Amino acid sequence: MFYRKRIAVVALVIAGIVAGLWWGMAPLRAADPVPLACPNGQTVVLEGPAPPSEALLVTLSGRAVGGGVADGNGFFRIPLRANERPGVYPVEVLLRGSRAVVARYTCFVDVPLEGAPEGTSSPFPAPTRITRVPIPTSTAAPATTPVTIVPTPTAIPVVTPLPEPTVGPSPTATIAGTPVATSTLGPTATPGPATTPSPTRTTTGTPIPSANEVRIIEVVLRDPRLPNQSFEYVEIRNISTRPISMGSWRLVNVTRSEISPYVFPEFVIAPAQTINVYSAVDENDPDLGEFYWNRTDVWRVGDRAELRDASNRLISFLTVEAS
Repeated sequence: MFYRKRIAVVALVIAGIVAGLWWGMAPLRAADPVPLACPNGQTVVLEGPAPPSEALLVTLSGRAVGGGVADGNGFFRIPLRANERPGVYPVEVLLRGSRAVVARYTCFVDVPLEGAPEGTSSPFPAPTRITRVPIPTSTAAPATTPVTIVPTPTAIPVVTPLPEPTVGPSPTATIAGTPVATSTLGPTATPGPATTPSPTRTTTGTPIPSANEVRIIEVVLRDPRLPNQSFEYVEIRNISTRPISMGSWRLVNVTRSEISPYVFPEFVIAPAQTINVYSAVDENDPDLGEFYWNRTDVWRVGDRAELRDASNRLISFLTVEAS
């Protein structure tokens, strides 16, 4: 009996040691993705265990969208604000140095949660998520495309009456009216095509389509409650369907002239890509869309942020608001 009790005690000790080792390794081995409601324009807090005092990075569909720092007890709280089309997106929390995955989430942006277990923490009720789903289906894009197609054929066939004088007057006035018919048809035909291309040349100037194709989506300030665990950054997105070179573009705080503008290196932003310019000191990582101002405390509430291209044309601007 004594030996049985002793064996049982040893087994419990070994089990406790194994459980402790597993718990210590848990932050470096991400579990299954946690379903998370992510309504557009609203902040959701990601939280969980991580190595103490480690810098963290948050990615959405492989794109960096934020970050933070784990506290001394090995716990992180990182705010996430989605600005995406309705859909389901993978979200990962990574160690900034080694890119090891700490936590995984499945972010449901403006769509109802699917397969989420009961009791999943979400600050937003299900009805608001469901009612926001029809928003993309009610867009007027399909209705406007037929409207734009209709005027173009009606404007072009108007020029078709020009051949009518060539069929009628030219054979009847063969003796004396031939020079008159050719002289009248010449000037009247030339103004028609000349006037139609002239407005198209003036309205399709290159500076106009380039404006607002790359937009400042948001300026995120540090959380005053967590100054050492939150980041200040500017979120910029290419809303066009073509890649755009941002080499020598400048991000300017026009309100505070003492702050030098951030000048982009040679970089091409892909269609629908989002990049972040952090108010921090680090090396740029164009593959992840991360750029660093190499200074802190760039933005305050009320500052005006401007994005200008290499020719100093204003592409986008935004006034900083409180988070």
